[in-house]
Amino acid sequence: MRPGLSDHGAVRIAWLTDIHLNFLDDAGLDKFCATIEEAAPDAVLITGDISEAPDLERHLTRVSSPFFFPFFFILGNHDFYRGDIETVRATAKKLGAGRNLRWLSEAGVVKLGKKAALVGQDGWADGRAGDWEASQVFLSDYMLIQDL
Repeated sequence: MRPGLSDHGAVRIAWLTDIHLNFLDDAGLDKFCATIEEAAPDAVLITGDISEAPDLERHLTRVSSPFFFPFFFILGNHDFYRGDIETVRATAKKLGAGRNLRWLSEAGVVKLGKKAALVGQDGWADGRAGDWEASQVFLSDYMLIQDL
């Protein structure tokens, strides 16, 4: 977190979810970064399905590197596609120790102010009516994540 993030009262967070950057070419990534810049956030929160395992590091680095404000992220099921859980988590941990990327599963509670904090945990499942075991949905995860 950059100094002063919680010092000025309200914190403006850009929330990005299911962005699937693996579907963007370099020009698309440039436009995506320009959109983040236009929003002028104090921080960015990315809540899963960022990319796929082979490109996760490249995409997170590419999107966050032009900026100095923090990027907080958690992983979704697609972030493990074409990879294995241990390697993807090791990548996220390495990235989370970088300049402005923070993996919330490792960061713990991030204070945003006197009465607000940010927490996050990776995860996925079809949670139909809170009963994932009874779900009739067959996720591609079982074919695309090595450990499953």
